[in-house]
Amino acid sequence: MPTGTFFRLPEEKQRRLMEAAWEEFVRTSYTEVSINKIIQIAGIPRGSFYQYFEGKEDLFFYLLDDVHRHFIQVFCKLLDRAGGDLFQMHLLAYDDLVQWGDNQDPSICRCIQFMRVNPGMDFLQTMSKEPEFLPEELYQKIDVRRFRKKDRMFVESVFSLTVMSLVSAMVEALTHPGETERQRRRLEERIKILEYGSLDSRPEAARTQQGGIQA
Repeated sequence: MPTGTFFRLPEEKQRRLMEAAWEEFVRTSYTEVSINKIIQIAGIPRGSFYQYFEGKEDLFFYLLDDVHRHFIQVFCKLLDRAGGDLFQMHLLAYDDLVQWGDNQDPSICRCIQFMRVNPGMDFLQTMSKEPEFLPEELYQKIDVRRFRKKDRMFVESVFSLTVMSLVSAMVEALTHPGETERQRRRLEERIKILEYGSLDSRPEAARTQQGGIQA
């Protein structure tokens, strides 16, 4: 996280540094991001940068924290549209987010462009480093009545798995634009597996699997 020195900067200077950082992070892959380019764009001395952040990773996670907060607000609105249905929310999210070319939300556009230039990054693992992967404001909007277990830890586990499916589908769709519809169908199939399970719940089917009924 930034040092106290960063937070004591005038807001305009903080904003200029963050804009410069985003410009570099969406230009190239994370491994190729250059602190020198960021400070050149921001117009600050190199020494000053290290008074604000420990390094590239520290800066990246500060940007990610801002994106995380923004996406929580986006997910809250999507959950309202889905009537609290966590599974339907992710399908709505995919439909909205893959249309990023028409999306005027700068935070979403930046995040999606970052995903495009970093196709091999494990975004779920990166995001899960956030202290609250499923914050209270989002948890309260999820309709948990149909869940087998309704405790917070179980719902967060389901949320994590659905986000993993969403991110995987988005990365593939953004990397291969011609596969948008195919990835949508794959996402829907994965969401259904998470929602309904993978086993046939009918008693006769279970006995057949165990060899109790012969065809």
